[in-house]
Amino acid sequence: LATEFNTGAYFKDNKGNLYFGGLEGFYWFKPNQLKVNSILPKTAITGFDVFNKSYPMLEGQKLKAHQNTISFTFSSLQYALPARNQYQYRLVNFDTDWVFSGNQNFARYTGLPPGNYKFQVKSSNYDGLWNPEPVSYSFAILSPWYLTPLAKFAYIALFILLLYGIYRYLIWQWRLQLNLRLKVEETERFKRLNDFKSKLYTDISHEFRTPLSLIAGPVDAKLGKGGLTEMDFANFSMIKRNINRLISLVDQLLHLARLEKGNLKLKIAKGDLGLFVGMLAATFKYRATIKRVDYEIEIDPIPNAWFDEDALEKIITNLLSNAFKYVSEGGICRFSAHKIQGKLQISVRNSVEEFSQVDLDRLFTRFYQQNEYSEGAGIGLSLVQELVGLYQGGIAVTMEDGGIIHFKITLPIATEDFEDLSVVQLGSEVGRSILDTGQNGQERSVVLQEQPTLSEPLGELPMLLIVEDHEEVREFLKSVWADKYQILEAKNGEEGMEKALEVVPDLIISDVRMPICGGIALCNKLKTDVRTSHIPIILLTAGIGEELELQGLESGADDFITKPFKLRTLQMRVENLIGLRKLLRSRYSRELIIEAKDIAVSPTDEVFFTKLQMVLDEQLSDPQFNAKMFCRKLDMSRMQLHRKLLAYTGLSTTAFIRSQRLKQAIQILKTSDASVSEIAYTVGFNTPSYFIKCFKEVYQKTPTEYLESING
Repeated sequence: LATEFNTGAYFKDNKGNLYFGGLEGFYWFKPNQLKVNSILPKTAITGFDVFNKSYPMLEGQKLKAHQNTISFTFSSLQYALPARNQYQYRLVNFDTDWVFSGNQNFARYTGLPPGNYKFQVKSSNYDGLWNPEPVSYSFAILSPWYLTPLAKFAYIALFILLLYGIYRYLIWQWRLQLNLRLKVEETERFKRLNDFKSKLYTDISHEFRTPLSLIAGPVDAKLGKGGLTEMDFANFSMIKRNINRLISLVDQLLHLARLEKGNLKLKIAKGDLGLFVGMLAATFKYRATIKRVDYEIEIDPIPNAWFDEDALEKIITNLLSNAFKYVSEGGICRFSAHKIQGKLQISVRNSVEEFSQVDLDRLFTRFYQQNEYSEGAGIGLSLVQELVGLYQGGIAVTMEDGGIIHFKITLPIATEDFEDLSVVQLGSEVGRSILDTGQNGQERSVVLQEQPTLSEPLGELPMLLIVEDHEEVREFLKSVWADKYQILEAKNGEEGMEKALEVVPDLIISDVRMPICGGIALCNKLKTDVRTSHIPIILLTAGIGEELELQGLESGADDFITKPFKLRTLQMRVENLIGLRKLLRSRYSRELIIEAKDIAVSPTDEVFFTKLQMVLDEQLSDPQFNAKMFCRKLDMSRMQLHRKLLAYTGLSTTAFIRSQRLKQAIQILKTSDASVSEIAYTVGFNTPSYFIKCFKEVYQKTPTEYLESING
């Protein structure tokens, strides 16, 4: 049939025929003879592709989850005018309505979700007559494994387990917080109890010290008087030893209380560690002899090490005290100190009676005693453990064959080992301890220290007189202070008086108990002598008692130190007293007139300065008044007056006279209209030129310039 006709080129005859003109001629037909095609088309699905690949069509076929891109081809099986056939299709469970595709016999679906599907398609013939019965194909796309019923069941089970786990976790957290709160409350209770115990230790210790001092005072007085029978001396000495033991126990309790409160800091300083440890270990030789113990000491030379002498002394003495407490009579004790891998390793080994009964786990427990009848209170080893812990060292105890108990301690001795310690204070000096045996065989520990070297010339260093009957103490003080002070020595009070009057030192350190003349008598004599009354005096004694201390202070002593003492303490006292004299010199330099009551430090000095001012008032204007005449007027030698004036003013006798003349000149200059020459002669200068020269040397101005600067 023709498909193209000319517009308007048609004709209808009287018979009802229609004529149409086309490109190839004309066409005619009778309209009443035309009929509609009533034959229904037969629809068929002719092809099934999965990802553009042909796939067999099996009814109810199951595709995998990833095979979700499919296409269908179909046909109406109407071959007359097939181009005019039309189609409709739908995918049940995916399309909501029929999809009209016209004459397109192709359908494609991509990304289909898992599920059961039915593809339906129907067609029409060329006259638009539709077959109402569609042809269909059923298939299914399976779910992925993680969406299978089994997987979903597992998810549900895991979710339930998760909920249960969260529930159990919340219960655990609640119990944990409850336990933590209970532990915190328990810790707080223990802390309060511990604080209470520490306070109790401290309070009891302080309370003990008062009656112990009251007991010790009369005992010291009795021992100090002399004239006791041998039995009385032995009894009082025994009382004294036990008082000292009680005081030592009280001090240990106080030390433990400070450790528990965290108030104790290490004071690390450099020193000869080998010598220090050796001195401490040597003090136990006498106890070894009394107990017939084979005591051996082995110590490496460790000349330059950093350590806290107080903490180390307590550690070593408590270890050795414990060793000699439990060592069997006639047994052995071995003490060694070695430098191993940059650390100090201390070892104490001793034989023990009934060693099978020693409970190593409880040795460091406070107040633990292996034998309830043994001496001591069971504090020493506990204190050792606390101090080693503070030192950040290590401590261990083992029982060896043959009933030998072995304590081993490792301590840091280098500055870099203390960098992480917040409890350390670094110093520049450290002491060493020697044993000084006083009168009546009483042992007294004197702590000695190395001092830094000064560059100050020896002649300008302060002069110290050490009056001590024990040569080793004098020699050691001299050795450690040689670069800091000029050291003079005297072995008794009588010799000390002679040297004090001869050289007039800057300060005197004297022991109280000495042969021929004791320290209190020495102090009384020097403080009442105008030539030496200004000299600061520090009294040292091994005795402890308020009465003895009171006697020392009443004698005019400037300070009173009880042995044993630390050299740092003694050094500080010496520096403080010398510093006071420097302040007096500074004050004098600003005074125009010497007021005896203000500048004097003792009644004797007040008398001296009163007399000195009277001499100045009478003689200062005399040009012939010089140092020699000044000494004669004051009844003192040239050296004595020189040293006394030097102590108070920092000036020699001649310089002092010149200074007084210049100060008087300034006073006249300010209050009168006298000329410079008149002032020079008035204050005792021979020539005005020499007066002007001296004035300018002191005040950096001539008298005229000085007056102009005052008047503005």
